[in-house]
Amino acid sequence: MTGDLWQTVSGAFLSAIEREWLKEAARSVAELFDAPLLVNIGVWKGASMHCLRAGAPDATLVGIDVNTHKTQGVEILRAELIRRDSRHMGSWSRPIHLLFIDGGHAYEVVRSDIRTFGKHVVVGGILMFHDYTRSKTYLEKLARRCPGRLPLGVRRAADELCTKSRGWDFLATIDSIKAFQRAEA
Repeated sequence: MTGDLWQTVSGAFLSAIEREWLKEAARSVAELFDAPLLVNIGVWKGASMHCLRAGAPDATLVGIDVNTHKTQGVEILRAELIRRDSRHMGSWSRPIHLLFIDGGHAYEVVRSDIRTFGKHVVVGGILMFHDYTRSKTYLEKLARRCPGRLPLGVRRAADELCTKSRGWDFLATIDSIKAFQRAEA
């Protein structure tokens, strides 16, 4: 169990309400499915991974990021960490019950993540995007601290590819996270 790490692991761009919501989304998926698979693209220091683990202690948890060596509390996550750019994963064949996308924020990167992994989210599963929307103040802070990470492509890719006509229902928006639920394959 990750204890309180889900609340305290460094993750300056993941608010307290977002952490709580990630934990609750993982909990609800764990209650809905037997042996769920949760995939987190964009692990960085591990805040989102710890939130997912806190909500679904027995789920299979996979994290994909070029910087998994920075992930904190790895020994208690009980997760498969893949140190690779999600765009270079090749094919993915495992069914996903919760997919949290917070890797590259350029349109092409988010679009690639949706196309590679989103099609494996099972009916009833959840697809979540971090940095879907942010305030002007947040965007200015982000531009100073992390040049090139502006989330301009997240909204465009999510809105374009996660529509009802493509089998997705809007679930909720909490702070900067927007979530969809797979309605049909």
